[in-house]
Amino acid sequence: MPPRLAPHFAAPLASLVLFGVLCATLTYWTVTLRTQSHLTSDAVLAGRTPPSVDDAARLFGGQQDNRAHDIHLLGVLNLGNRVAAILSVGDDPVHAVGINQQVGTAGTLAEVRARSIVIEHHGVRSEVFMPAAGADSTIYMR
Repeated sequence: MPPRLAPHFAAPLASLVLFGVLCATLTYWTVTLRTQSHLTSDAVLAGRTPPSVDDAARLFGGQQDNRAHDIHLLGVLNLGNRVAAILSVGDDPVHAVGINQQVGTAGTLAEVRARSIVIEHHGVRSEVFMPAAGADSTIYMR
């Protein structure tokens, strides 16, 4: 007959084996969940881009509006009671446009602000901002 374990050794040995299985299970799930949450957070951070107004308009059934995206505002003129914007539309040369004048096919110049202009097309207003001046800019404003 094979030797039998004494009954007083069986309970502690079973407890030790079950404790080892519990530790292995906890280690496995800890490593698995930490790795997946790290991958998920990297994917979420990489996928975050600022939402655009065009995307929001399409979400609610609107059409994409690219009229104002082809306008490059270079400067703003304020001559007392008259204002104008220095801009180019698409590949056209740079020119000055006054209030209520046509701005290419985008519409008419409705408003001139300190760092932007407002273009109106069939009652819809779009704002075009002047790019920020870089460190090597040769344009001086007072």
